[in-house]
Amino acid sequence: MPQIHPAYSGVPFDGARASVVLIALLTLQVGAPSQTIVHELVGTAPCSQNFGASVASLGDLNGDGADDLAIGRPEARVAGAAETGCVEVYSGIDATLLYRLVAPTPNMRFGHVVRRIGNADNDGVSDFAVGAPADSSVSARQGSVWLYSGASGALLFRWDGGAPSDWFGSSIAPVGDVDSDGRDDLIVGSPTRSANYGRFTILSGGTGAAISGQGSPLPRVDFGRTVGTAGDFDGDGVRDYLITGASDATSTFIGLAWIYSGRNLSLLRTLGGQAAGEGFGATALALGDIDGDGRGDLAFGTWVGRIDFYAGGTGRLIYSRTDLGTNLASTGDFNGDGVEEILVGGTQSVRLFDPRARSVLAPYRVQVVNQEYFGASFDGRADTQGDGVPELVIGGALATGADFVRVATWAPAGIRGSPATLSSAVGGTQALAIFPGSYYAGEAFIVLGSLSGSTPGFSFGGVDVPLSFDSYTTFTLLSPNTPLLSASAGLLNTLGQAAATFRLPPGIPGSVGMQVHHALVFVSGARILASNATAVLILP
Repeated sequence: MPQIHPAYSGVPFDGARASVVLIALLTLQVGAPSQTIVHELVGTAPCSQNFGASVASLGDLNGDGADDLAIGRPEARVAGAAETGCVEVYSGIDATLLYRLVAPTPNMRFGHVVRRIGNADNDGVSDFAVGAPADSSVSARQGSVWLYSGASGALLFRWDGGAPSDWFGSSIAPVGDVDSDGRDDLIVGSPTRSANYGRFTILSGGTGAAISGQGSPLPRVDFGRTVGTAGDFDGDGVRDYLITGASDATSTFIGLAWIYSGRNLSLLRTLGGQAAGEGFGATALALGDIDGDGRGDLAFGTWVGRIDFYAGGTGRLIYSRTDLGTNLASTGDFNGDGVEEILVGGTQSVRLFDPRARSVLAPYRVQVVNQEYFGASFDGRADTQGDGVPELVIGGALATGADFVRVATWAPAGIRGSPATLSSAVGGTQALAIFPGSYYAGEAFIVLGSLSGSTPGFSFGGVDVPLSFDSYTTFTLLSPNTPLLSASAGLLNTLGQAAATFRLPPGIPGSVGMQVHHALVFVSGARILASNATAVLILP
């Protein structure tokens, strides 16, 4: 293959050193491409400790074209009272605080759950609900739910549980316009183990009235641990409801799930866990059709880290995965197969999982070390940059480190070359725009190259670099900032950007048809990150 010889740079080429580096790089373990951090948010008093215990994308609240975020802290200490709670709402595009909601009475666990509901007040802006399941202002731990205007943060409605120890507001989900008044409604779970045995209630977002509800079909069941909508399981054209609980009749937990008709609340199906003590139904999620029968399917998380996938059409267990985690969330269709991927949170990580192919999409993985609760809360539908591509919002509530919420793109940090072609006869330059983003301002970077293509890549510090390692890669690593590849290493500016230039000398024999690839590698704290690859094609 024709090569641009390192001697062109006029910089001495250390062949012995290059060999050592080459051997070291090729013996590294294969890693995964990095994701780009857009924001890393840290709570402020009184919403600092345990910041990120719940997170939610709220849609565009301030009209800037990007989704905004709600972050809950149910254990916030307010006026000396523990577990009082608060919720902060942030701009998705620049992470500025839009407003803060603080629990009005102590010990409520306000912010235990935060959910986007839809447009309840008919102002064209999404609204959201906050659960405070330990609220005892009416009776001991009856719980409460608060519905707020997304535009202003004004309180629209407050609902209280019906009896002591109802824990009303432990789970909340949007259900669309159930009562046909043009306003969006919500479903709320009360997973009590008191004499009421738990229930779910459907509430009108337009009027505040209770539309309907259902009590537990079994005694001593945490009925309402999770609530939400599923597909249309009875074929009547109306979405049905998915409810989970956990039985403790024999002092062990065997999870259960129930599907209720969205039209008349008749019980359509009951599903059970595989074994006692596993907490089947700790989380639940409606899926697309993953088994090809034309019906939507279901996923259930367990306390032991297993995910069970059930057929919506028949209720049969399709398969289980024991290596993913417990928490579940929906997101977009990243691989274009027509079925949305799901997010699964385990210890210190969140993974993007393809339920149809039954595989982790390895390039999409975010992990934080020494943050035991990282991934306990996340949202996969937040388009915080207004570009039509959802980001991942992950809560990292306190374990052994500081509380934070991370917003990350699935795409790697960017590098873009222009023009896409150069002439071998006359030579020329390709401008390389480097744009990881403002989060990485001041960080060190280097641009590496390859004359052999972008695959297979090589691992650098545990991160895949999409370049086929060759002598040009070694040269760009050991001899940066040369006339051949100028401004290829340095520090990113205050916007997290830089600009390098590739210069093609004229008349290189055999260069016609060759592609020169470049990729960005940079350091953020103790982490090494890599970009996509960009190429220039050499024409006659």
